Amino acid sequence: ELVPKRDEWFKTALKNNNTDALMETAYFLASDWNEGLRYIERGVNLGSVDAIVAMADSFTFPVLNEEKFLYYLKMAADLGSPSAMYSLGIVYRYGKYANFKGVPKLKVAINEKIALDWFMKSYQPAYEESIFAKSRSNHTNIDYSFFNERSRNEIESIIYKNQKRTKVVA
Repeated sequence: ELVPKRDEWFKTALKNNNTDALMETAYFLASDWNEGLRYIERGVNLGSVDAIVAMADSFTFPVLNEEKFLYYLKMAADLGSPSAMYSLGIVYRYGKYANFKGVPKLKVAINEKIALDWFMKSYQPAYEESIFAKSRSNHTNIDYSFFNERSRNEIESIIYKNQKRTKVVA
């Protein structure tokens, strides 16, 4: 057993408001989504960036609540979350909370300058992830705070696109 008396440790960690334990419980040990959301809310109240990002994500399904999604995403970005900053870049570049087919459009006006600013801020390869985030091997969505390598691709794409637009032909 990697963690001796694991269940006892989790109970103590939760009682002591350990935010990594709260997030682990919210995603993997809660009996249902509503119970998980209560653990995320506790994390938000404790100022956990992972929990704030997760709270933003919770407003994308089952029904999108754009106002609350953007409120929590901006809060997490203001606290330094690279994944929240990256997601705001996606919002301003594509007008959606994720750049996938079938994702509903947001009311946010597309603005590549603002998108580029968020992507530039999100490029933090030295970002220190939480223990919870480090334990997740697949950084593909915005369930918690992490450095997203894809921000570099978005930055390069915007710069390339704008360079082509402004290129002077002799």
